Amino acid sequence: MESNGCPFTYHWQNGSTEPFFEGAHSCDSLTLTIVMCDGREYYHGFKVPGILPALIPVDCHTGVGSICVATECFACPVVSYEWAPIIAGTPNNLPCYNNVPSGIYTLCVTDSCGNRVCCTIYLPPGDSAQIVHVTDTVYDIGCDNLTGGIDVEVAGGYPPFTYSWNTGATTQDITNLVAGNYVLEITDSVGCITIVHDTVVVDNDCNCDDPATPLPTITVVSVEPDNCRGDGCIHATFTGCCLWFSYTYIRMVVETWYNKQLLYHHLRHH
Repeated sequence: MESNGCPFTYHWQNGSTEPFFEGAHSCDSLTLTIVMCDGREYYHGFKVPGILPALIPVDCHTGVGSICVATECFACPVVSYEWAPIIAGTPNNLPCYNNVPSGIYTLCVTDSCGNRVCCTIYLPPGDSAQIVHVTDTVYDIGCDNLTGGIDVEVAGGYPPFTYSWNTGATTQDITNLVAGNYVLEITDSVGCITIVHDTVVVDNDCNCDDPATPLPTITVVSVEPDNCRGDGCIHATFTGCCLWFSYTYIRMVVETWYNKQLLYHHLRHH
C-alpha cells in the first residue's frame, strides 16, 4: 500500500509485518504501528472483540437445543446478530438461537462502529449420557434351534429401563420366536425412548434330507369338530426347519394326537 506515493509498512507487537494479525484471542490487546517512508509512525491500539457461546445440548425429548452468546470487548454497542442457517419459526436476530437441532451454525455480530465479527458454533446432539446404546443379537431359526430369539444389551441412558416388544413382551430379551419382524421400544428413567428393529428368519441352509436334521415342533392348540366346512379341524402351530417338505410328517403327528384323544375319551367312558 502507498500513501501519496510513499510506501508504508505494518509492525505488530509480535514482530509480524502483515496487514493482518493471526492467532489473537478474544479481548487480546493489540498494537499496530504503521511506519511511513519518511520515518513517521502512527500507532493504533485496540482489543479484539469476542463472542462467547453457551450451549444447551439437544434433548432427546424435544430433539432441539439452544445457543446463547455473550459479547465482549466490542468498541461500540452491538446493534445486530445474524444467525445462519435460518430455522423456520426461530428468530435469527437475537443473542440466543433457540429450539434448533444439532448442527453447525454461523453467527455474525456487528457493533454501531461498523466492527463485524463472525464465528462458527457447533451444537452437539446432546449429553452422551443421554444416548442409549443398544447391542442386539438375533438368533435365527435353524437346524440346531427350532425357534428364534433376540438378546439385547443396553448401555448409556439413565437406568432403570423398561422394555416393550410388539409381541406384548416386557422382558429385555425374547425367545421362542417364529420368523418375522420384531420391534422393541426402550424407555429410560427420564423418558428418553430408543426404538430397535430386528428380523428373525429361517436358515434355509439346513440339509433337510439329512436324517440328523431335527423335525419341526408341532403344537396342537385346539380342536373344533363342528367347524371348518362341517368336517372339524385341528389348530396347530409349527416351528422349526424344513417345514416346506414336512406336510406328511405334520399330518401324521396331528392325526396321531387326535387318535390318542379319541382313545382316551373312549376308555374313560367304558
